[in-house]
Parts: sequence; C-alpha cells; structure tokens
Amino acid sequence: MHKSGIIIFLLLVVCGNLPAQKSTATFGHLTINDGLSQNSINCIHQDRHGFMWFGTHDGLNRYDGYQFLHYRSERNNINSLSNNYIYDIHEDAEGVLWIATFGGGLNSLNPTTGEVIRHTMNSGETPAIPDSRLFSITEFPEGILWIGSNEGLIRYDKSPGQARLFLASLNEDHIYKDNYVGIVSAPVAGGFDTEHLWLQCDSGLARFNTKTLTAEYFQRSPFSNTYELGSVNDIVQTKEGMLMVCTSGLMEVNLMQKTDRLVLSASSIGSGEPIAVMHKLLVLGKSRYAIGTM
Repeated sequence: MHKSGIIIFLLLVVCGNLPAQKSTATFGHLTINDGLSQNSINCIHQDRHGFMWFGTHDGLNRYDGYQFLHYRSERNNINSLSNNYIYDIHEDAEGVLWIATFGGGLNSLNPTTGEVIRHTMNSGETPAIPDSRLFSITEFPEGILWIGSNEGLIRYDKSPGQARLFLASLNEDHIYKDNYVGIVSAPVAGGFDTEHLWLQCDSGLARFNTKTLTAEYFQRSPFSNTYELGSVNDIVQTKEGMLMVCTSGLMEVNLMQKTDRLVLSASSIGSGEPIAVMHKLLVLGKSRYAIGTM
C-alpha cells in the first residue's frame, strides 16, 4: 500500500457555537531549493528541543529554522540509515528517535551524538520476522515499540532487542503473507482505555488487545454499525475513545459510553464530484480539528 507524502489541503473544522470571525493564514514553503533533501514528505516530528524532523523519500531532514541537516543511507557505512525512504518517526523518553523505513527496517538516531543504529528483529523463531517494510511506530508502555509492517504488527522490546510478530500468517511455502498494518495508535495517558491499540490495516480498522494479544476487526462503525468505514486514513486516540478519518468522514468512537457518531461527513466538504478524501487529522482542542484532504 502507498501512503501519500504531502497533505495538499488544510480544512479547519469548528464544531460548536462559536462566533464567526475573520482570520487570515500565512503559509511558508520549504522545498529542495531551501535545502530539503526531497519534496515528498511522509512524516513530520518536532522534538523536545524544537527541531523539526522531516521523513522524505530521500532521507531524514533536521531543520533548525535556518538550514537543513541531512541523514541518508551511505554505502559501507553502518553508522548511517539503512534506507532513505522514511515512513515514520517516534521520539522516546530519552530523546532517541526511532525511525521506520520502507526497505531498510528499524533504525534509531541519537540526535545529540549523531549515532545511528540499525536494529534487527530477533525473535528466535523460524522463519525470521520480515522487518524490512515498516510504516509506523508507537510506544506503549515505555520500552515497548509497536510497529506497523507489511506483514503484520511487530512488538519490539527495546532493552533486550527482542521482537514478536502478530496478525501474520504463512503461505504454503512457509513464507509470511502480506498483511499490511499501517497506522498504530496507542492509548493516551489518563484515558479510559489502557490496553488497546487501534490499527489501520488491510481489513480496515482493528482493535488489538495488548494483554490477550488478540484483535477484533471492523468494516463498519464499531458500536452502531451504521456507517461503512471504507478506507481508514488516520486514527487519534482520546481519553474517551478515539477519532478517525475514513471514507465516510470524521468519526468519533466513545468507549466509555459505547457509542459512535459521524462528526463530519466527507460528502459535506466542497461540492460535486469527486467527494473529498479525508487523509490526516490533528486535534486542536475540544470539538476543533484540522483535517488534511486530498
């Protein structure tokens, strides 16, 4: 599957009785002409020091507000990235960046020392875990990485460097089948749900129990069964449950009340055909969202 690199439109949706007010937005652009290694952006992360990190199709870029520092794969240099196609970035409690690459597996980067480590998914099992094509990283609880891969969901314990693959199956030749897991969304601190991951996968939406290590799948809204999900494009966990953007639009799932509702229909954006595809979601505050569409 392909994850689009650039959010090409930003829509601010305000739900609630707020007074109408005029506002202006100022946009700046950073391209290869400014030092960016490549114009297709897969992920953006701001670290604890304020540096901006951009994962591109041609390396990892750090931006300090003035210039770019590039991290790329270098032949015969094991202290470089294993692949230049960067899909996701996660910063842990120690400030180490964990990097999901498509084609090179899992890397970590210490921004202070510049040390890059290429990690292997050691499981002690046969066949070995296919760890090359990775899409997303989250950490839950501290020390345990959950990684979305082309063959399933990987649990990676950072301390011993041990891994285990879930939601995977073997073909008749004893080779893992493709079973795409893209987005992996972990519980938020102080939230109602303390043990489930929400996943974007080939089957649509999945809820994975980190205690029982089992999953349930949904093609329609989880509680009401009213809305068809179609393609799930982004997931954000909240204290009450989770929000997602899918083919139907922006949907809210409340686990405390065991309800779901369509906050904003995709068909209500713009006019005519084709219907806008909601692609990325940013929660700005209570009932306030920024939604990237395509």
